[in-house]
Amino acid sequence: TRGHFVLGSARWWTRSLAGERYQAWITRAESTADRQEKRALLASLLLIDSDDAQVNSLLGTLEFETFLLAGLTKGGISAQDVSMKHQVAELYWNLQAQTWRQELTDVAVGHSPAAESFYAALRTLGAAVASGAAQPEVQRQLGLLHRWNNDVQEAVTLHESLLRATKPEDRTARGRLLADLAWDRIQWVSWQRRYDHPWLQQAQEEA
Repeated sequence: TRGHFVLGSARWWTRSLAGERYQAWITRAESTADRQEKRALLASLLLIDSDDAQVNSLLGTLEFETFLLAGLTKGGISAQDVSMKHQVAELYWNLQAQTWRQELTDVAVGHSPAAESFYAALRTLGAAVASGAAQPEVQRQLGLLHRWNNDVQEAVTLHESLLRATKPEDRTARGRLLADLAWDRIQWVSWQRRYDHPWLQQAQEEA
């Protein structure tokens, strides 16, 4: 006998059909140490709900960190703790964005893992921020990606908004955002070769 496809019988999972299992898979992804498995779990959840702010934030942060670590490998740089690694890696890409940009512009699949992580992070963090539910650090990271992608106006808009929302007594966060804004402006001035632009003096003051 022949098998027949019954019209209307094929159904893709929706968020409502997934129910509590959807959140259970998010929890599993958060607790998974293996980066490849975590990436696969989160990507599968976005197939069910591409607009989920939490999943986009988790996957975007994972891809962002992967991109940062790629910078350390490319630069032959090492650091003892995770926090220092992130700071040094951000400095590496700040400099790379103004000079040799191949890692940021090469999007051939399989050719540049760093570029693939970069654009994956830009897409997922962008979706998370667009939802209006993204945490400040997620917004800051998206601003960095915009700067490294030479979309400086977007970077400045994000970082200035975060700075206005940061309490004056939170000196660490404000200091970091001022440094980010300084790099934003320096990126624009150096790339556009506008060395007489008022942003240069403002960037020096912020730095």
